[in-house]
Amino acid sequence: MKAWIGVVALVGLAACNHAVADGNDLLKQCQAMVGFVDSDGKKGSSYGAGYCMGVIAGVVGLRSVTNPTFPSEYQTCLPTPSPPTIQAARIAVKFLRDNPEKLNLDDGVLMLMALQRAFPCKK
Repeated sequence: MKAWIGVVALVGLAACNHAVADGNDLLKQCQAMVGFVDSDGKKGSSYGAGYCMGVIAGVVGLRSVTNPTFPSEYQTCLPTPSPPTIQAARIAVKFLRDNPEKLNLDDGVLMLMALQRAFPCKK
């Protein structure tokens, strides 16, 4: 259990560089990324796109190291090749909209939860 808590804390720290980033921030920025990509840069925000992409990259990169330490029901099995960043952003937006009670959690933890829900490991 201590390892699980440590890994979750590490994911949160690695995914963002400020302590107050939560699901509200992640939802806003990933929605901005989706808008930016879908409109060829005419809507949304390049800052939001960069923020969301940074959280995704941090979590996906760290997941490859931490995944084996999680209990099997919490592991994430991303397909090969990994899904495009915009797909991960859409997954995050859907997960956050479907789970508003979790928006107070750390943005990196929420990204990991969203990816795990979308790509669970087969038992």
